Amino acid sequence: MRIRTAYCVLGMTLFLAGTLVGCGSGKKGSDPFSQRAFIGTWVEDMSGAGSPGGAMTIREGATNTREIVFGSDGTFKLTVCDAAGNPVKPAQTVEGTWQMASGYIKLATKQQSLAEGSFPPTYITRIQLRGSDNPTDAITVKDDGGASARYVRKGS
Repeated sequence: MRIRTAYCVLGMTLFLAGTLVGCGSGKKGSDPFSQRAFIGTWVEDMSGAGSPGGAMTIREGATNTREIVFGSDGTFKLTVCDAAGNPVKPAQTVEGTWQMASGYIKLATKQQSLAEGSFPPTYITRIQLRGSDNPTDAITVKDDGGASARYVRKGS
C-alpha cells in the first residue's frame, strides 16, 4: 500500500511540475501587451492597410509620416517626418509617457509641437506580432476622437 501511495504522490508531483513548466511565457499565444512587444520604433503605414479610419492627422495625399519611439522606461516620442524619413522643419513632435491598462496602452502627452489641426495619439489599442497571418509587426494607435492609424515596426 505504501508503494502505491508513493507512486501516486510521485505521479501527481510530476504532473503538476510538467503543467507549471508547460505554462511558460513563450511568445506564441502570449499577450503582446504584457510582453511589452510595442517597445521600439514604429513608422506610420501610409498604405492604409489595416487602418479603418485611415491616418489620424495626415491628410489624404500628404507625404509626411509619423514615427513613434516607445522606450522601456515608460516614455514615448512621436516625430513627424518627410517622405525620406527626416524630421520636418520646423519640428513637429509629441513627447509623453505610456502606461499599461487592461487591453490597451494609455499615452499621456507631456509636450507637443504639432501643426494646428493635428492631434496627439492617446491609445495603443492593438498589437499584431509577425506570424503566419501577419507579414510584419503592427500596432494600431488612436486619438481621443476615435481616429486611428496603423504603424509598422521600423526595419521589419
